[in-house]
Amino acid sequence: AALNNLAWTLGELKDPAASGYAEKAYAKAPANPSVLDTYGWLLLDGGDVKRGVALLTQAANALPKSPEVRMHLAKALLKSGDKASAKRELEAVVQLPDAGALKAEAERLLQSF
Repeated sequence: AALNNLAWTLGELKDPAASGYAEKAYAKAPANPSVLDTYGWLLLDGGDVKRGVALLTQAANALPKSPEVRMHLAKALLKSGDKASAKRELEAVVQLPDAGALKAEAERLLQSF
């Protein structure tokens, strides 16, 4: 958990060391949805869209009620060019009861379809 939290924080700070910490967290806990989300998001940010989408899909499947994870997957799918799947994920975010500010962001993105 500590490696994952460090990776996420460094990623938010745009520190290039973030992906290395995320990779270490993934090596220790490859089935942990939070680790999958962090590592997938950082891979996506680093340009590895295909692998990022794969990990974010696993994270969303494990945490289907997490608006943050579903939004990360939606953005990854948009980046990959899979607009139909991205739209489904955004629609799912809008339906989640705890989506908060992400609901408004998802609705805004859905308007672009």
